[in-house]
Amino acid sequence: MSDLFVDNIKHQSSQGSGTITLGASGETVALASGASQTMAVNTPSFLAYASSDQTVGHESWTKVTLGTELFDTNSAFASNKFTVPSGEGGKYWFNGCVNAFAGTNNLKRILMRLYKNGNPFAYFSSNNWDNQAYRDQETATGSTIIDLSAGDYIELYIWFSHASSGNTTVVGGSATEFLTKLSGFKIIE
Repeated sequence: MSDLFVDNIKHQSSQGSGTITLGASGETVALASGASQTMAVNTPSFLAYASSDQTVGHESWTKVTLGTELFDTNSAFASNKFTVPSGEGGKYWFNGCVNAFAGTNNLKRILMRLYKNGNPFAYFSSNNWDNQAYRDQETATGSTIIDLSAGDYIELYIWFSHASSGNTTVVGGSATEFLTKLSGFKIIE
């Protein structure tokens, strides 16, 4: 066995792109005791939430206002939507949660949708969807994975059924409550 001492290893035909292979099939590449490695992180990533209540109408798809960001690694969340930055296309994981309040026994069902480029693509319902009982408050949650290209954007929408066809409230909260939120991150190219 011999030692190789270098400061940098670069692909010979490119500057900053290309593939460098360590080891061969069936081999294990190990780090020396006390050495560390840098792994790719799941970015871009963000978490935005509703910090104030929003009034929405009966049986109409309405975009949810997510006025506060807990984090946004690539400044890709703005105006209530996440937009894939240039060069960051790939598979993304998203999680949404919408909490709605309609007063005493007025709320029957709520639905949540994620929209891609202005069109619905993921659909989630509250746990009360099949139950005929009216409630004060309901929550819809869901997660999905989707292929996105640079410039694609994702938005969160709500729909609900109200006993008297009245309005309901999308419930906002603090950074520790996340009653209504949208989060996501890139998982692979």
